[in-house]
Formats: sequence, structure tokens, C-alpha cells
Amino acid sequence: MAIDKTKVLQDVQAGRGVIIGSMAVPTDPYYEDLSGVNAYNPEQAKALLKEAGATDLTLRFRPANLPYATAAATDVAAMLQAVGVKVVLEPQPWPNWVQQVFVGKDYDLTIVAHVEARDLNTYDNSQFPSYYWGYANPTFNKLWLDADQASKEQYPELMKKAARQLADDAPSVWLYMMPNLVVTKATVTGVGQNQTTDSFDVTTIATR
Repeated sequence: MAIDKTKVLQDVQAGRGVIIGSMAVPTDPYYEDLSGVNAYNPEQAKALLKEAGATDLTLRFRPANLPYATAAATDVAAMLQAVGVKVVLEPQPWPNWVQQVFVGKDYDLTIVAHVEARDLNTYDNSQFPSYYWGYANPTFNKLWLDADQASKEQYPELMKKAARQLADDAPSVWLYMMPNLVVTKATVTGVGQNQTTDSFDVTTIATR
């Protein structure tokens, strides 16, 4: 609730991208807009910190030392400090981030683009007990497994329930779906719209 995702998206990606509220993006068959869950509300964030007794909280913030991550981390750190959380910002070179954060789980906060597709299962600690999220909720585990084992027809709605559970629990703060911007000359045709990778089907591309 302390994080203004709209401002982060504007500052880091010039507003390009889609704000999200769970581990699902618009290209997923089970996506729904959950950006309103735990939405930006700094006064409520302060109240929750007080209720939790976290009035003298200092967190080590170790984002990957990549342009998008450090830019977002600067915003997020300022927003956390505005609600009374002290932040020590420690950007990590990529090899250090992999070893210290991803493998070693030696961090309080981090930012990285999670580019692997449709992997809500990484939040299931019964299957991934050492994954760096550190999240454990048997209710989520069951919701995810029920969806994963469901028929093709039932899968999207059941997976939505798992994504909603994550949104409510907030084990992560999902900022936005990063844009994949492709620029071509006006004479080029056949480049696919809403493409999620940098791989192109060249059989459709031509110049006029």
C-alpha cells in the first residue's frame, strides 16, 4: 500500500506497460485485473506498520544492478521511507544478485524482472521449498495444484483463484508487466502485434 505503481511505471517506463496486482499478466488465460488489491494508500500503510509494531524498521534493499531495477528501486525506497520504513539501498551486479539474492536469499527487498511465463507454482513451497520468495501458504498450494490438474475448460477460472490468493497475501509486490517495444520503418509490414518475445516469424515480414 506504500507503493504508487502508477508513478513507478511513469518514471521507469514512461508510462508504457500494464500495472498488475498478482503473478499474472494480460497474456495469461487466467488474467484478471487485480491492481486494486492492496492499492496505493500510504496512510493505511502507516497504520498497518503501527499495528504490526514495525515502527523502527530498517530493510536492506538489494535490486539487480540493471537500469529498470535500480530506477524502480529508487522510487520504491523513497515511497517506503515516506511511510516510516528506513531503506538501505544496495544494488547488486547481476552475478552477485544471483548468488546472494536468488540462491542465498540474503536480502530483505529486491526488484527483478520475472520473465518466466505462467509460473505461479514457484510460490508453492511444497514443490519449491528453497525458492527465494520464502512464501508458504497451504491454501495457495491447494488452489494452484487444483488448477494445474484441472481440465482445459476449468483451468483458467481455478487458476484465477490461486492468483487472487497471492494478491490478497501480497508475498510480492507486482509492479507492472514490462513493455516489449518494437520499432520498425513505416515500409515494414507483417510484424506481429502484442508479441511477448523478441523472436519473429520472418515468413510474415516484408517491405513495401
